Amino acid sequence: MNKSYFFTILIFFIITSKIFCQRIEKPDNLKLTDFLTGTTSIEVLFQRTLISFPFEEDKWRGEVSDQQYKLSIESIIRIRLRKIDGNADFALLPNIFESDPKIRSIEYNYVENNKIKNKKFKNLDTLLLKNDSINFVNLSSFMKDSVAIIDLFFSMISQKKERIVIFNNTNVSYHDEKITVDIPEIYTYKNLTIADCMSLELKQKTGGTMGYQNVNSPNAPVTGKIMADVIKKDFPNANYRPVYYKLNSNVYTLTKECLDINSSIYSATVNLSLIRVTPIKNN
Repeated sequence: MNKSYFFTILIFFIITSKIFCQRIEKPDNLKLTDFLTGTTSIEVLFQRTLISFPFEEDKWRGEVSDQQYKLSIESIIRIRLRKIDGNADFALLPNIFESDPKIRSIEYNYVENNKIKNKKFKNLDTLLLKNDSINFVNLSSFMKDSVAIIDLFFSMISQKKERIVIFNNTNVSYHDEKITVDIPEIYTYKNLTIADCMSLELKQKTGGTMGYQNVNSPNAPVTGKIMADVIKKDFPNANYRPVYYKLNSNVYTLTKECLDINSSIYSATVNLSLIRVTPIKNN
């Protein structure tokens, strides 16, 4: 294999790995001091939510349209819970998407003989509950100790993208929260509300591969991988480079002024409404 070709493939693999292997941040290992409770029965010690748009490449034309994207929501939440009388319902998502969230894991952590122990729950589908407005889990249903810390991971895939809403629970204090929304460039969303307790940072990122362009003809239209391979077969000297679509990243972070404050109503931390889709066509 030609060395320059090998290094081109290697660089391409590294770039695409960084694009598609974005991992949601996880909390640190637990310490005994984490089990010291605060003023409320339910506290979110850590929450990271990643909202993204998985993309299926058009390998013929190299174009980008709404039909190629899905909406993905992933969230890791660490909850400290005191044993209480009654239910401790914890909402995950509102019922505005065509799909329900799927609980990927729940780990129950507790202290016994001054040591941290844990157990993982099975039959996770039975733990997800639903009413007319929200999907939720009843934390008190598996609460066995005076204080426990629950690590919960859930995700959801949906075709419905018109509204994106993430909210904080009622009567729950939040210590550390960050929500990242990576929006492909074809979508324009309006921020219906920006929560007083969330700062907003806007960034631009590189997204997935939308197609390929002839390096020797920078004004040539982008084409799909299959067409690029056909041309390279007929013209061995043709050289194509990948072209990536852009992401507009909205990063919402809980402000220091609002640490440990809890609300008596559900408060939307992210509330986006889709106002325009602008497909990328190659003429």
